Amino acid sequence: MPNDNAPFDGVEVRDTSKIAALDIGSNSFHLVVARVVAGSVQILHRVKQKVRLAEGLNNDYYLDDEAQQRGLDALNVVAESLQDFPPQKMSALLQRTPYVKRKMPQRLFAPLATYCPILLKL
Repeated sequence: MPNDNAPFDGVEVRDTSKIAALDIGSNSFHLVVARVVAGSVQILHRVKQKVRLAEGLNNDYYLDDEAQQRGLDALNVVAESLQDFPPQKMSALLQRTPYVKRKMPQRLFAPLATYCPILLKL
């Protein structure tokens, strides 16, 4: 029986891994899924969701219900892109804005925090 892989016998096998990063800002959330091959990054998928969280801040830095819902809706879109993605290969960056400094609604980011680490950009 012939060896179907014969043309590839001398080809070097390179390690590859997939990673994902989510940048959570006050106006938009950006998700990037990439593959790292031999130290080189190849973008596989991007998602950008406008959320305009800052528009929902009151004088006490609380987010109104509409802004929180926009954030949750955007996280649901991101979650669809990350189905079957290993959490240990994912991280999120939460930008330091007034809603992070004071009274950040736990219901908005608690589900994400159970999935992957959230880093705070100072």
